[in-house]
Amino acid sequence: MPVRPIMGTISKKDITATFSGGTKIYDSTRFTGPLTGTLSGIIGVELITISTYIAFFSTQNVGLNRVDVSNLIITGATAPNYYLNPIAPHYSNINQKQLIASFNGGNKTYDGTLIPTTLTNSLSGIIGTESIIISNWTSKYR
Repeated sequence: MPVRPIMGTISKKDITATFSGGTKIYDSTRFTGPLTGTLSGIIGVELITISTYIAFFSTQNVGLNRVDVSNLIITGATAPNYYLNPIAPHYSNINQKQLIASFNGGNKTYDGTLIPTTLTNSLSGIIGTESIIISNWTSKYR
């Protein structure tokens, strides 16, 4: 007796992408440092990889910040058989950028004190057009 075919549906299997890393030194942008992405939930030895993604910090300010990853594309012969779950954000640090303060001047004729005359100052390491001013300092000769 012949067997009659039946129709069935094979649903995509859920997989999850997670990311780590992204720490950087402050540079006034929301771009992250290098990230490492991994996929979990892949069947057996199938080779599915992350080919591209976009990642940004939620803010450009120093501190522990949320990293949002989007536009992730997976590749591999069986990639169409998988559904990529929404990507959970992770947290990474934007570390302070070191600035260098320089002072010039202060020459004077001996007057019995350790306090120099007028000093001028400058900061190096400032990013772009940001404005940082040294507004107060104390100085004396050693």
